[in-house]
Amino acid sequence: MKLLFDENLSRKLVPFVEDLFPGSAHVTRVGMSSGTSDRQVWDYAGQNGFVIVTADNDFLSLADTLGHPPKVILLDNCDYPTNVAARIIREEASLESTAATEWYLERSEMAASRFVAELKRAIALIAEAPQRWPTGVHGTRKFLLQRFPF
Repeated sequence: MKLLFDENLSRKLVPFVEDLFPGSAHVTRVGMSSGTSDRQVWDYAGQNGFVIVTADNDFLSLADTLGHPPKVILLDNCDYPTNVAARIIREEASLESTAATEWYLERSEMAASRFVAELKRAIALIAEAPQRWPTGVHGTRKFLLQRFPF
């Protein structure tokens, strides 16, 4: 998954998350100037396989009106420093994978090891072609891990 940070968020967020979300960018780094309309950002994100990260509720209205893609991650009440916003994004992604890994580890070390390998493979496949996977609930994309139901 590639993240496209809206202009209302700092450009400094990109380096904080690019190891988890390769190919991520800030709108000002992909040729959009300050004041680019939300619709133009929306169209660019959809055409280029980005998920929009924003503190702007207007993107939720666009999602309701136009459907998906792209997806929108709203950082509600985002009046905190860049490093805090980056930590929140990283923590949510990592909490999910850690919980699943621990669940498998409680059952079998080998199962946990295979799960981590499968998760890494899945992330690489998704990053390669995010639109390839079937649409699920609320327009999200669904990638099922083989043999790992957690």
